[in-house]
Amino acid sequence: MSTKVNKANAYRNAIPVGELIPEGAPTYQFKDSVALCDHIRVLDLSLVRRKLGRLSDTAIIAVGNGLANVFDLR
Repeated sequence: MSTKVNKANAYRNAIPVGELIPEGAPTYQFKDSVALCDHIRVLDLSLVRRKLGRLSDTAIIAVGNGLANVFDLR
């Protein structure tokens, strides 16, 4: 994920702030983001261990479509 929304393209799906659901008490201010589906090998484990929230069902479908584009599964 990135908050640099100008990175959005066919492989990088824009995720509006309304599609990000905080876990528990919101301690983090979400921003409009971009799912970097073409960066699937890059993973910051410190961010994985610190769960901030989750994606809505609509956003999960958008990310899945981005991954399908990256892997040419259409």
